[in-house]
Amino acid sequence: MMEYLAGSGSFKEALEIMNEMQEAGIKPDKAACNILVQKCSKAGKTSAVMQVLRYMKENSIVLRRPVYMEALEAFRSSGESEHLLREVNPHLALKGVEEESLDSEAAFNDPLYLMDRGIMLIFLGRRNLVALEHLLAEMLNKGLWVDSELLSAIVLANCENSRPSGALLAFDYSLEVGLKLERSAYLSFIGLLIRAKSYTMVTNVVEQMIHIGIGFGTYLLFLLIYTSWDVLDFLILL
Repeated sequence: MMEYLAGSGSFKEALEIMNEMQEAGIKPDKAACNILVQKCSKAGKTSAVMQVLRYMKENSIVLRRPVYMEALEAFRSSGESEHLLREVNPHLALKGVEEESLDSEAAFNDPLYLMDRGIMLIFLGRRNLVALEHLLAEMLNKGLWVDSELLSAIVLANCENSRPSGALLAFDYSLEVGLKLERSAYLSFIGLLIRAKSYTMVTNVVEQMIHIGIGFGTYLLFLLIYTSWDVLDFLILL
């Protein structure tokens, strides 16, 4: 019934049935969740996708790769954060299955880079962020290249675990080599810096977002102005 309603565009009713099933002690399975996310994504109903993703997170359910890609496209088209999508599906988000805008295709033909990248993904998956930070610092010192997708994942992982040093290292790395991180990485880093009251660093991140053309959104703009006079002064000077 849920699949039929979602397929006919009755997303609200489909989600209501999903909630009623949970209240009755019946948990929607992986197949049902994938079908719902796929149909909602095709229709651009990201709010409905978010509701299903929250359920999936609570019940350790993941998406199939094609469905993940459709949901990712829906979030990017709407300009909304895909952070929850990545959090629910780390097996996909961290393996670089998404279409990447790489500055150097040659790096992915380099066996040594692929080895280093593989090690970093293992550290990410195991949340061994201290070892990951040391490896990234070593690569930075040696002038080695890291792709923007992996750097974004590193920023997000460090922000989730309240590790400003690791997120800052990845951010500095992106500046050093001129890579553009994903919007969700910048936003997560700003949130972490605001909580740490590192307002000068917030200004630096804001400046970089403006420089590369990433929008803030009304809510974030008001939050930045409310929390930091330094950011307000910077925005006034633009």
